[in-house]
Amino acid sequence: MVGIRMLPFLDWRIEGCTFEEHRLKNSVMFELAKQDLPAKFIDLAPGLMNKTTGRYDVMRQASPLYYDDNHLTADGSLQIIAPALIATMKSKPVSQQQ
Repeated sequence: MVGIRMLPFLDWRIEGCTFEEHRLKNSVMFELAKQDLPAKFIDLAPGLMNKTTGRYDVMRQASPLYYDDNHLTADGSLQIIAPALIATMKSKPVSQQQ
């Protein structure tokens, strides 16, 4: 979601992509998610969206969320992936929903 390597000690104003850019870059994954595959697609992007700027965060509270343009840092994983996985595990599988 970012185009350059993060250097947290520099005061760069790095902006993440917009929702539309995210959907375009990940269009293949979104198409696969529509198919009846034996896997669950979890879009982590909602956890990164900054409603004020309309872009995805690359840093929060002076802590980088990304190591590079596609990989979250340990802090990013804890802030974004962990809550998404917990929410997914708490939801009922489609086969059990009525």
